[in-house]
Amino acid sequence: MSNTFVFDSNNSWKYITKFASFPGKATWELKAKITTSADPDSEVLQHFKSTIYIDDKWDEALALSSCEAKEELSKRQKTLKVPLNGEWSDTIFGALVQNAKIHFWYFTLSDCDIPEKTKLKVEITIYNVNESHFSSEDYGLNYIFPIITALFFCALYKNIARLIKVFKKTDDLEEHLVMLNIAIGCQFLGLGFEVFHLWIYNYDGKGLIILHMLYQSLETISSAVTTILLIMIASGWTVSYKDFPDIDIYIPVALLVVVVNVLIVGLGKITDDAYNKYTDYDGLTGYCIIVIRFLLFAWFFYLIISLYKTAAVRLKTFLTNFSILSSIYFMSFPCILIISWSFEPASRNKVLIILTNLMQITFFVFLTHLYGESSTFYKISTLSQSVLPGKIQ
Repeated sequence: MSNTFVFDSNNSWKYITKFASFPGKATWELKAKITTSADPDSEVLQHFKSTIYIDDKWDEALALSSCEAKEELSKRQKTLKVPLNGEWSDTIFGALVQNAKIHFWYFTLSDCDIPEKTKLKVEITIYNVNESHFSSEDYGLNYIFPIITALFFCALYKNIARLIKVFKKTDDLEEHLVMLNIAIGCQFLGLGFEVFHLWIYNYDGKGLIILHMLYQSLETISSAVTTILLIMIASGWTVSYKDFPDIDIYIPVALLVVVVNVLIVGLGKITDDAYNKYTDYDGLTGYCIIVIRFLLFAWFFYLIISLYKTAAVRLKTFLTNFSILSSIYFMSFPCILIISWSFEPASRNKVLIILTNLMQITFFVFLTHLYGESSTFYKISTLSQSVLPGKIQ
């Protein structure tokens, strides 16, 4: 981890990062340099105290008001001597030893008598008990994500093959299949970026943040496309009429959903390593996404109720089942997120990632079957008619 921190008389004690360690002996190393206007000829060393708190003591440390009291709370301390000439300090080394369950360790730096405002660039490397760069809450994700990516590839390959087959047969591209494949493709591509990010992180302990942000952005686009597809079906597209709906309504909504979600992701990155954040969706980020999902679900529910009232008898059974499954999709992420909060902090991230992606894969399989020629919906909908104006030609 590499980051810059500002110290002054009012902020002389700073949280740096946290790390969850398995039982055993983890190790760490830390160095820093001053980035404010340094005197290249100075031989003076500024002393910072590196203090580490186990999770049992962290809340108590936060509650204390004075810098000195915070320092005295923990005996796990080392002195970091930083040259005022702007060069890197000597690296200090330490160990985190525990014999019981997984614990979070919180790293801080302080200079209770700091004379003036100082910018300090800090680099810290932490190794878990198995020499891995991964904190315990993220350990194993470099294996989990390739498996999830492989499952999405199977879903994407099947749909692309069907799309090509239909195009060769009719020289048309069915819009509903195009949208479905865009959703699956964005999710697959995003997962691929995350796999590379985790592989690089496993090697150097840093990874490429841009790849992780691309993963989150593409995941957002996939969700937005899926949501708009469900809302268009609820409005009657492919159920009671064949022409593609008015894009003047849906495209702005889709773009708004994507932009808002990307902004939320960006907001989440600002507090990415906060001491009280254990997943990408903790705090304000998660609450905002829950609100957005509820609003989109309300829109979907209004449309599907209106469609149900005017639908033919043969469609009502399908619409009931479709409503239930779609409602599960809209509400699944908020429910999974809330459920994850009941788990220990070290388990939340993996629970959230595994359940969310399994839900997404399951729903894509449902949509693929929904538009399959053997499905009940296909036979009773406008898709089975010989002329399909709702296509890209």
